Amino acid sequence: MYAGDEFAGVTVKDVAVRPGFDLAEVERHAAAVERLCAPAGTDIASKKLTELRALTAHRAKDDGDMVLTAVAYTQRLAQYPADVVAAACDGWADREQWWPSWAELKAECDKRMRGRLQIRETLRRFR
Repeated sequence: MYAGDEFAGVTVKDVAVRPGFDLAEVERHAAAVERLCAPAGTDIASKKLTELRALTAHRAKDDGDMVLTAVAYTQRLAQYPADVVAAACDGWADREQWWPSWAELKAECDKRMRGRLQIRETLRRFR
């Protein structure tokens, strides 16, 4: 049905539930994928953003601007699963020198979500 819990950067094609597949198995897999899609929450998002901020260069901003940026990024990032948040922030810090725009960080998260969302949508059709 799916390969473990790793979907980072995977493009899933032609996801289907085989004819005659046990509905209980579909439910079991659907529940597992739903867990993999659960939001990280603000604690994890804030922690990973703080690390990312420390590891990347950025333009000087006054304290007010930085607070607004931190709140906006945290609220949006918190909607993604914890592993996606961690992989996006860690991946960015490992290969980029500069702090990302929200669009860049969102693209990192969306890339990592693509496969599991395709699987989740297919399984939801059978629930």
